[in-house]
Amino acid sequence: MKKKPLGMEGPNGPKSLRKFESDLKIEAREGPGAWESDYESVQNLLDHLQRYTESMGTRRDYLTTIRRFCRETELDPDELIELRTGE
Repeated sequence: MKKKPLGMEGPNGPKSLRKFESDLKIEAREGPGAWESDYESVQNLLDHLQRYTESMGTRRDYLTTIRRFCRETELDPDELIELRTGE
């Protein structure tokens, strides 16, 4: 049996999604649709991280930073990525 990363499974099964995950429209960490986002820009990042690292900490850090930018700018991730340099 493959061991779950620390913090990914509680005594009663997988933990519920964290706020940054649900805000970025990620619906699951495991199974069908795991680590998929409705935001194209977030999905591109998740695909990149899947190819180059399996670190859950790296994934968490990137996603919390994106969420913070979105809250500060009041833009969603796809709108944020469309901004020109300096905006």
